[in-house]
Amino acid sequence: MRRIAAALLALSLLASACGGSADDAAAATTAPTTQSSTSSTFASEQSTTTTTIPELRIVDTVTEPPAWEEVEMVTSDDVTLEGRLWPGDERGVLVGHFANRSADAGPSLECPDGVFCNDVDNWMQVSGAFAREGYTVLAISFRNHGRSEGSYDLKAAPLDLEAAYLRLVEAGVTEVYLLGFGFTGTAGIIAEARGLTDFDAVVNAWTPAQFRGLDSLGVVAEVDTPMYFIAIETGTSQRNAKLIQDRAMDPRGLYVFPAVPTGQTFGETFLGEMVGYMFTFLESIHAENTS
Repeated sequence: MRRIAAALLALSLLASACGGSADDAAAATTAPTTQSSTSSTFASEQSTTTTTIPELRIVDTVTEPPAWEEVEMVTSDDVTLEGRLWPGDERGVLVGHFANRSADAGPSLECPDGVFCNDVDNWMQVSGAFAREGYTVLAISFRNHGRSEGSYDLKAAPLDLEAAYLRLVEAGVTEVYLLGFGFTGTAGIIAEARGLTDFDAVVNAWTPAQFRGLDSLGVVAEVDTPMYFIAIETGTSQRNAKLIQDRAMDPRGLYVFPAVPTGQTFGETFLGEMVGYMFTFLESIHAENTS
């Protein structure tokens, strides 16, 4: 239950990360439809990017995730990270999380009283949705988050992504996609620029352009990885997405969710839709790679 409770809390605290409140208390699950229930804006309406996601697709993010394997990875600077692996096909998805505000939040088996911990638990509904779809999924806790070892050093996050990327390759994955929630996307762009990873695509969701020593703007123009962007109208995520998108070599679109209506949560309103856009984008990349 801690896993689901932590994931619910992660979405409920999305307000501090992207300007909206969210959890997954009652995410809707319906059949795909071509009618969007939101006023979200595609990148083609606000930037030079022309690729759009043509169809609304709502994914089940309520069902419990299938069984996973507890795994460990060791980074090139000898830090052991925790992870959860769902074996699947040749398509691999690497799932990160938001950053803790300080080292006070971890590492520990349970979060200290009054402190919210970001770790592998945060996006379990998303990991489970991809696992049920047949992907090989690896969710990790960055160093000094969750049960992962190491000191609090977000600038070392690209090394953590390198270790996770190699773990997926070792599992037989031939296409690796990054779900870059928050600073995970910032670190992913830097890892790509440094040659530490070779992602087939990156989804940047609420990704800051610059964050606590990580600066994607200085290197994103060197990265030819296809990227899709997800943001929300309130807060700074939309501005950050456009800053990165305008410098990216291969931006594939930007979807901006409207502000969460009063009395509702991001999870119950938009989580299934967000995962649907991720599915559609990554399926298009897989089709390109296999055509």
